[in-house]
Amino acid sequence: MKKEEILTKYNEEEKLFIAKILDKIKLAKTKNKIVNTDFLDMYKQKIAIKVLNNEKEKNYKLYKPCEDSDKSILIVYPEKYQDIFNENRFNYGNIVSLIRITLPKMLINEYEHKDDEGLFKWNYEAWISKRKNRRYFCI
Repeated sequence: MKKEEILTKYNEEEKLFIAKILDKIKLAKTKNKIVNTDFLDMYKQKIAIKVLNNEKEKNYKLYKPCEDSDKSILIVYPEKYQDIFNENRFNYGNIVSLIRITLPKMLINEYEHKDDEGLFKWNYEAWISKRKNRRYFCI
């Protein structure tokens, strides 16, 4: 299906996102590179899967760095890397770094994530805007 035909069903923001996904697919095929998106929410994951299925693309993976995370990263890879992904030999550390925060004993059962969410989110967004090597925190 042509790019224009796919894009007619969606609003402007979604069209931009779909165009990025189509560009990732093209980049993986033409440059023989593994490419990935930023973290995608559940809605964008659905759209991405529809686009990938429309394009009959089979060489992709939705990777969740944390088991309980709602967000995942779309990884599109060329055919030559299919064995690496099928056998789970890909080093996800190339695209994602995780941090684990351990609370002091005195704050266990007293601290909730929502208490400090605004501060952490602000720091996270500031960090993301300055990122150079495409590494992420898992939220």
